[in-house]
Amino acid sequence: LKVNQTLQILVLGHNSIGDEGAGKLVEALKVNQALQEIDLRFNSIDADILRQIAFILGDSERMQTLPNKPTLQQSNFYSELMTMMTTSQNIESHLEQVNQLIQDLHMTKFFYTAVSSMWRAGVLTKEMSSSHISASLEKSRELCFGADEIADFKLLLEKAESDGHIDRRQMHCLDNKAERNAVFNDQRFVSLMKAVKFNTARIEGLEANVEAINNSLNAIRKGLKHKMKVEAVVGLLSATINVV
Repeated sequence: LKVNQTLQILVLGHNSIGDEGAGKLVEALKVNQALQEIDLRFNSIDADILRQIAFILGDSERMQTLPNKPTLQQSNFYSELMTMMTTSQNIESHLEQVNQLIQDLHMTKFFYTAVSSMWRAGVLTKEMSSSHISASLEKSRELCFGADEIADFKLLLEKAESDGHIDRRQMHCLDNKAERNAVFNDQRFVSLMKAVKFNTARIEGLEANVEAINNSLNAIRKGLKHKMKVEAVVGLLSATINVV
């Protein structure tokens, strides 16, 4: 597995691997860059080791930057995820609960891998798996805040479309929504919009001042015209009186 760069899906369920075998698998996965999905159900593996494997498969390049102690939200997510994959009861309820706990694209990847594995194993129907994967993608498109997240999300969308969980139209719609969300949350865009609003307010203020000046000039013009008319009448009267 350390040298294999072609294998993408590995099914090892019901193989009595145990913690020692899973530990060796972790070391191999740290080197392997090709494997995307692995089925380890019913192997009596410690949850912490399973979480390490999930981290590696989710994003091997970022494994070293992940926190040693997960947050409460992350702990709840992984706990619920493991429960979902090892139980045969209330699966629909567990799927909805795990989906609600997703708060970043790493979690979305883990959820996608788990649901796909359960579908391939016959635990979930294609309709059910596609429905929950589509819902997780819809939620995750709001979690894209930068170029890296957009790139990861695009790859996930392509995977979902390739597996038949979403169609091409859904893929493009989710992609566009994610890009818009990233743009609207980009700090440069936010700063630009603030500058535009500020300048718009200044322009509106200048326009109001110009209008007030025009009104004053019109009033002055009217006053001058009235004065000129009065002076003309007075001049005419004066001339008339002088003639008489």
